[in-house]
Amino acid sequence: MDAGSVLGVHERRAAVLLAAMALTLAGCVGQATGSPAGTSVTPVGTQSATPSTTPRAIPATTPTVASETPPGSAAGDAIPQLGLTDLATLGWQSADLMPSESEIVATMIPWRGGFIAAGASLDFERALASPSPSGNPLDNLVQGEVWRSADGLHWEHLPPDTTFAGATIRILIPFGDGLLAVGSLGVCLPDACGGLPPNGGTAVWSSPDGVAWARVPEGGLGPAAVSSMVVVGDTLVAAGYVADTLGKSSADGFGSPSDAAAWTSTDGRAWTPATMDPRGDGASSLVVDGPSVVALVRTGYTSQAWRSLDGGQTWAAADVLGDVLVDAGGARAGSLLLTWRDADFVRTLVTAIPAASGPLTSTRPSELENVEATSITSTGPAVLLAGNRLERDADDLLNQVAAVLYASDDLASWTAVDVPAAWKDAPPWATALGVPGLLVEVRAPYPASPASAALFWLGSPGG
Repeated sequence: MDAGSVLGVHERRAAVLLAAMALTLAGCVGQATGSPAGTSVTPVGTQSATPSTTPRAIPATTPTVASETPPGSAAGDAIPQLGLTDLATLGWQSADLMPSESEIVATMIPWRGGFIAAGASLDFERALASPSPSGNPLDNLVQGEVWRSADGLHWEHLPPDTTFAGATIRILIPFGDGLLAVGSLGVCLPDACGGLPPNGGTAVWSSPDGVAWARVPEGGLGPAAVSSMVVVGDTLVAAGYVADTLGKSSADGFGSPSDAAAWTSTDGRAWTPATMDPRGDGASSLVVDGPSVVALVRTGYTSQAWRSLDGGQTWAAADVLGDVLVDAGGARAGSLLLTWRDADFVRTLVTAIPAASGPLTSTRPSELENVEATSITSTGPAVLLAGNRLERDADDLLNQVAAVLYASDDLASWTAVDVPAAWKDAPPWATALGVPGLLVEVRAPYPASPASAALFWLGSPGG
């Protein structure tokens, strides 16, 4: 962004697009949950869709993958193993984590017997009062935020930390004896940016306890956008994308082209680029099995699995999914789980891609007809799929009509899990399994602001 731009232009642009940025940041979750994981410009699981024969591009940071082994579980944490019977008897309680209209929770993970969540707040007045060195108030529009809970029901919003100024936290991941946060800096909008990544770059912070944070010196991730991060042995593996250096043309004629990228680090400070040849457009959704890692790589409109058998240092293309719209990703038994819909957006397919070796397998469960997945989470013996049911209206448009949860222990047959009546047509958006139980974030459907209607619920077996 041009540092010499007229301030008034930035002010008008920020005022007009503030609401749009709230939606964009909500969709940019990297990890949640581990993503962003998390993160994407288009929310994982678009709220409505029109029938079309034109392939739809998958954002470089889609989908967010929920880890099979909860990454926040410290030694001694007894993460529950929930089978079909346990999931059928979940009792739901509403949590007091209630972000304001200007706050977005982008990632949440189990942490030391409870949960920790992070994201950002958006404040136009703050941005004008504290301009960045560039003179662009958009740079300080966002502020990283952290929440924590010992039981999943009662939450503490930690005081704003100046080290997170201008940042959106998208990934939380335990490493060593503490916790790392990964986020993007600044805000970059499609009409105001000359290239990718679509933010001010990536930053990393560390904390011994999730309360006191310090910025990690830049060591190789700065100009990149990180979509997903995992730990392989004692090494961090990150995936995402960088600005294109290969002379690619834009796939959709709107955004700037990008190159898929991956990195490894033994300390969270110095990052070594991995070998990916040929280069896709964006990588996300990392899943680990021993020293092997699998990622979802988008190239144009094509989605493909890539594997690394040496802890993320070198990558090779594996299975091709084709021109599909991936709704959500998860992990189970060392495999990447993806949910996607067929050409008419009616039937959800569930695909398992082993991280180590072997072909992908896909099922097309009849129970998931007209279901759009927003997250898929391993609960140990079973898998929980969250999303919403779709119906076509008189104009043949698909609309959300009900929030749904489905469970399976074989990926072929799925059983509906009761959801609280309060959810109505607000889909469960993200899930995290921890010691207290299953934490679920529920959001109102488009066009309501996801941030303004976020609700959090805790499900406990037999509760």
